[in-house]
Amino acid sequence: VMFSAMLDWNANKEVPSTKRGHKKGEKELLYNQAVRLATNLQRKQKDLRDNAMGAVIDKIETQKLYENKILLVDITDLEIPKTLTGLIANQIMARYQQPVLLLRHTDKGLLEGSGRGYEKSELKDTRQFLQNSGVVEYAEGHGSAFGCGVSQERIDEFFATTNELLKDMTFEPIYLVDFIWNCDE
Repeated sequence: VMFSAMLDWNANKEVPSTKRGHKKGEKELLYNQAVRLATNLQRKQKDLRDNAMGAVIDKIETQKLYENKILLVDITDLEIPKTLTGLIANQIMARYQQPVLLLRHTDKGLLEGSGRGYEKSELKDTRQFLQNSGVVEYAEGHGSAFGCGVSQERIDEFFATTNELLKDMTFEPIYLVDFIWNCDE
């Protein structure tokens, strides 16, 4: 529906209405239907994201995971759709202003999922840092948005190693500027 509605010659085409409460045989414009469907889908995704965010934050706060330099959260029991893991990781990273890994148990003996780095900090490439640390099975993708896998048996080692390697790093936002102008000048 969405792609069809983007075609100029097709957008104003009348199609059978799928709007709730409309009688059989009623028509609506294709572009109106596409906009309504996209809006409804976005609302559902936002509701799912917000509910999942609350569950992840509860887990972080209850287990005091924020005390670690990298927030590794096991979300296996939270029933978060895989399609939303990266989006939620972005929100958690922004809230806590530190790198985050949202991972779930797999049958391979790994915790796997999405990672997000906090680019405003000194640690510009979280993916590379994790690869170099030797405590992850893999970290693949962009430096600040990547997929990651950690052996379930190495979780304690993960926290000990990353906390030690990053012990002197604060995740205070750093902003690069070219010039500071004083209004008196």
